[in-house]
Amino acid sequence: MRKLLFAVFFLLIAFNSIAQKWYVRAGVGYAFPQAAQTLDRHNVPYSGSEVFSTFTAYDSIISYSAKKASFSSGFKGIVSVGYALNSHIALELEGNFGIAPVKYSCDLQNIKSFNGAYLVNEKLTRYAKFPVLLTPSLAYRTNLAKLDVYGRIGIALPVHVKIYEEQESIYQSSSAAHEDIQGTVSTQFSVGFAGAAGVSYKVSKNVMLWGEFNVLSLSLFAKELKITAHTLDGATATNPNVGTAIQYGFSGTYNSTQQASYSIPFSNMGINLGLTFYIK
Repeated sequence: MRKLLFAVFFLLIAFNSIAQKWYVRAGVGYAFPQAAQTLDRHNVPYSGSEVFSTFTAYDSIISYSAKKASFSSGFKGIVSVGYALNSHIALELEGNFGIAPVKYSCDLQNIKSFNGAYLVNEKLTRYAKFPVLLTPSLAYRTNLAKLDVYGRIGIALPVHVKIYEEQESIYQSSSAAHEDIQGTVSTQFSVGFAGAAGVSYKVSKNVMLWGEFNVLSLSLFAKELKITAHTLDGATATNPNVGTAIQYGFSGTYNSTQQASYSIPFSNMGINLGLTFYIK
């Protein structure tokens, strides 16, 4: 009986020691474009404007503005689980969720209609909707008594990323037709890199308040564009039809449904704040 009690006692100690090595981090942050792009696959600004001449060809731009864009910028939520290998080094798996990504819009004035009969004012809006990234990483901390300094480095894996495109066109004609086209761009799987450096403050025995500066380096490549809605003055329209898809790849025969893939900017740098809970 005594041996059994000793065995249970040592198992409890071992379990408590293992459990204390686990921790959970949760927080929120804001990301800014980093290593961003200004132009899309058609050389149209992601964010800005272009004004075309009303007397000459489609590509006669008389003024423009362009700003940097990255589809991972905006407000995000962070949840991660970590396991401490020792008092300084830990392994972490972080989930990064785009709560409110930035929407980028470009205003185009006096462009030619598809048949060349009218001038059109067009607004292009593009954004990622709730993108999800997983980041396995190696973390290091100084393990000081109250104020701790730490850093992380790892790889970024896009689990769910889809770009939404909305095109709103107003025809400069007597009928002033209003055309709306919506589509989604799915992306190919890519691997990026992520890192962070920050400080944490011990609030209680098992809770730390932290703040950090983080960087994400990631470019995504288009896989497919699919038209999800097309209306003209509120009625269903054709050309393109709903369901029309363009496949993007790195090689093949170029035609209306198969084209070369292009990069989509997804890098950022930002500031995060949150709490760490050590499991007792």
